[in-house]
Amino acid sequence: MGFKGYERDRHDSNAEFWAAEALGSGADDSDVLNETWGEGAVVVIRSTAVSGTSPTLDVDVQASEDNSDWTTLGSITQITAANEERNYKLQGCGDKNYQYLRLSPTIGGSATPKVTVNAWLAI
Repeated sequence: MGFKGYERDRHDSNAEFWAAEALGSGADDSDVLNETWGEGAVVVIRSTAVSGTSPTLDVDVQASEDNSDWTTLGSITQITAANEERNYKLQGCGDKNYQYLRLSPTIGGSATPKVTVNAWLAI
């Protein structure tokens, strides 16, 4: 695994999962990143807006060696308001040689809940 020294707030468009994406019920997985990353890389999610009644966003951080079979590494849970930030530090991948990353969202709430987010990988 390669390591790079990017800053946590880096907003490189090549390392973005979502850019101002309004996630609603049945939202698709994020873009797949094909990035060199290693321990210490951080998935950053910032909410910018919410709508509906009691909206919640949970996100599974998933990795793959082949862009086909996905493993959930961990979760970011309960984003419920605008201007919240959650981070997930990638670690403990063992002997896996993961090359691909994606985010898989679950939206909760009622009255057409949506959470608008920016999400990226800070390496």
